Amino acid sequence: MTAKSTHNPNGIGRPWLALCFCLTVHVAEEAFTGFLPFYSDATRAVSELFPYVTSPSLVLAASMWLSVAFVATLTVLTPFAYRGASWMRVATIGVALIALANVSGHIGGSLLVGNALPGVYTTPLLAVVGVYALIFAWRWNPGDVEASAA
Repeated sequence: MTAKSTHNPNGIGRPWLALCFCLTVHVAEEAFTGFLPFYSDATRAVSELFPYVTSPSLVLAASMWLSVAFVATLTVLTPFAYRGASWMRVATIGVALIALANVSGHIGGSLLVGNALPGVYTTPLLAVVGVYALIFAWRWNPGDVEASAA
């Protein structure tokens, strides 16, 4: 019995696009549910408790635009993912790990404060897609796309 190939003529496009979509929905939820004011208050409280610990403070409008620009930049890379660019494997693994870290931060923070933090409602979707993309990228062989094009 032979091992099943992870041949995909579409490269890593579907998991990448799913990640981009989920990140877009998540950033929108954070924007509309007040994540940035919550984050600013939290960093201020940490700074008061631990004056020697520096924590990044976010300027509300600038950080929202940075989040939008980050997700837009990732989305612009989608054609490379569908073409099977080998470097997209590393990019997909990296973005999936960032998404999963974000999920753990939202869920952990919600458990810590005993209340749902802004942005927590889209974390299950982000978790599922993050795991899917991570597994797919880990198993994906960019050589399959090059072989199918020949």
